[in-house]
Amino acid sequence: PYTTLFRSLGLATASAGSANPESRSHGPNENIRVADFVAGIKHVATILDHLGREDRATVATWRQHGAG
Repeated sequence: PYTTLFRSLGLATASAGSANPESRSHGPNENIRVADFVAGIKHVATILDHLGREDRATVATWRQHGAG
């Protein structure tokens, strides 16, 4: 559902997840291995870190051109 909302607002979306075939995603016995959970946290943290670095680079570029 969020993809439809974001597209209607003209925003890009991305998602990331971690699981294994035995996770039974969205089932009554849904589960996740601790190692997969930790790997998922690290994965999202890496994405956020890269986005933050990109943002800092963009701000630096704007400042070089006198726009901020």
